Amino acid sequence: MSLKIASVLELSGFEKYSCVHGNWSTICHAAHLTGDHRIIVNNIPYIIPHLLKRHPRMRTRLHIEGYQHSLQIFDYDEEYLKADLFYSVANINDKSHPHIPVKAIRLNGEPTPFRIQPIKNNFLFTSSSSIVYSCLHEKCRNQQITLNGPLFGCLLLAFHHCFPSEKKNNRYLAPFNVDLAVNMRSRLPQSSFTSQTVGFCVSICEIKLKRQLSLHSTPFWTLAKKCMTTTNKALANENERYTMHVYNNILSNSHKFDQFSQFYPEGLTSELCLSNIGKYPFPCNYNQGQLRLQGLHVINNCSVYYSTAMFFVTCAGDDQLDFSLSHAMETEEKAQEFLDYYVRLIEACAIADIGITLEQLLRSVQSQ
Repeated sequence: MSLKIASVLELSGFEKYSCVHGNWSTICHAAHLTGDHRIIVNNIPYIIPHLLKRHPRMRTRLHIEGYQHSLQIFDYDEEYLKADLFYSVANINDKSHPHIPVKAIRLNGEPTPFRIQPIKNNFLFTSSSSIVYSCLHEKCRNQQITLNGPLFGCLLLAFHHCFPSEKKNNRYLAPFNVDLAVNMRSRLPQSSFTSQTVGFCVSICEIKLKRQLSLHSTPFWTLAKKCMTTTNKALANENERYTMHVYNNILSNSHKFDQFSQFYPEGLTSELCLSNIGKYPFPCNYNQGQLRLQGLHVINNCSVYYSTAMFFVTCAGDDQLDFSLSHAMETEEKAQEFLDYYVRLIEACAIADIGITLEQLLRSVQSQ
């Protein structure tokens, strides 16, 4: 294949960090649609060329020379960039999911030119009941907090329950670091990125409560408000911009990066990462109701550096919350238990009394 290179974009910061050593971090979307699926299949050959023309980053190739990473952006060429290169149609059922590619070390014993993540990531998906979003949204509006508050609070409680500490008093919810993925499109001054830009423009903000909270006496919505306040303060302090600045400096120096990467044994950067993608901003009915979007799962196949557990929460269609978990836990059973418990906590807090305490919320879920 011979394509003309129109321009070259040098990668830096977190974008470079996510594809270092030749790996590539891919955000995958799985849309759950009802109706006449032939409408999509028949229109894909016309949609793909339109996307390729409009979004240059869909016509790119990663190029690496030493520690210099760049994207080669190709000219649009209808002859070489045919639609069937970018999609395939497969029939699946409720018991199967499309294969999501992961990186793994070669098993033939031959040396590799890049350091590839040594642990295979696994993926789990689930959805809440259809009333959860509307109930949770109403409670958040009454309490004047964002959805990040209860989603974050339930994640801390799920971790407390599923992975109890042997050293700490489990009558208290201890502070715990959680990485929060932040969309940087509107947070970088003089940035050319818009909400329509295709590409990876994310930074990480580390969130941690200042002190432990009593499970017996702390109302859940007090925890939710603390989570929101802590997140807002971190974003107001522009911690995520500082993170990107640090990555830029480290990645520009091979010696610094080698030292930096030693802090991440087996490529693990954190235990938990949460990304609240938010509400689907477009109508869910298409072609006069012939197609309807009912759910939307998002997942990150990660790269060399990743988290033990990475949650993505989205909302679309019938107001259900869709959850995706990318994990590197020891067993699939433990990961499933963690995911299920997290979802049950969110469903419980959405319909519980405002004054419910952390202990009461945990008990209500355990009795289900």
